Amino acid sequence: MSLHRKRHGDIEYSRSTLGKRQHHRSPSLPRRGGGSAASDHRRPSFPSYQEVPDLLPRSGFYARSSHLLPPFESSLDDSGVGISSEDVEEVLKLSHSHPASAVKFFRWAGHRLQHRHSPYSWNLVVDLLGKNLLFDAMWDAVHSMLAEGLVSLATFASIFSSFAAARRPADALAAFDTLPAHGVPQDVAALNSLLSALSRENLTASAYDFLHQNQHRIRPDADSYAILLRKLRERARNRRGAPECSTKWF
Repeated sequence: MSLHRKRHGDIEYSRSTLGKRQHHRSPSLPRRGGGSAASDHRRPSFPSYQEVPDLLPRSGFYARSSHLLPPFESSLDDSGVGISSEDVEEVLKLSHSHPASAVKFFRWAGHRLQHRHSPYSWNLVVDLLGKNLLFDAMWDAVHSMLAEGLVSLATFASIFSSFAAARRPADALAAFDTLPAHGVPQDVAALNSLLSALSRENLTASAYDFLHQNQHRIRPDADSYAILLRKLRERARNRRGAPECSTKWF
């Protein structure tokens, strides 16, 4: 079976990188402006297994092994050490700085777990790909999750956060539009998740505009207003002036 490959930064992924079988691509994400995030966003710093002194021995072994230069799979096969879903989760939590190795480890572990990764493991893969600006690979993971019925609001909370951290609010808003296609309700919980992600990255104007335009479609609650008010007051204190967006509807 031929694989159609795409390059994302310096890491190569295929359409079947994450799933045990090929799936149709998720509903296309409409572009709402903004170019490549890599050009205007500095890669964040992530924790590693070396900074977790109480890491379980078996999880530590897998974390160290999976972060070595490939091929590491043969050494894992030869080790004879068992693996559990909890091990996979622990390794992925400490693999944000090694997305290529993390995906390979995820696939290797999947074969040994009868392709029954936990929803949390999948969400960690989505998060580490998004945080490394590998958004095409991130969406590949999401639509593999969709085929397994594993997509949740937690998945999209990570997506919103990754796009916001990359200074791509338009893509975060476009992701919100795809919630129904992924079986996630466009309710106030999802709205607040989006608003929180944008506000954390000081994208309050985008958050306000979205809420203002959609408040009749998705009724906000007290938390919705509190999320924005908190950030608006913070900005007003820091800049000694009024925020850029109007608050006449509060």
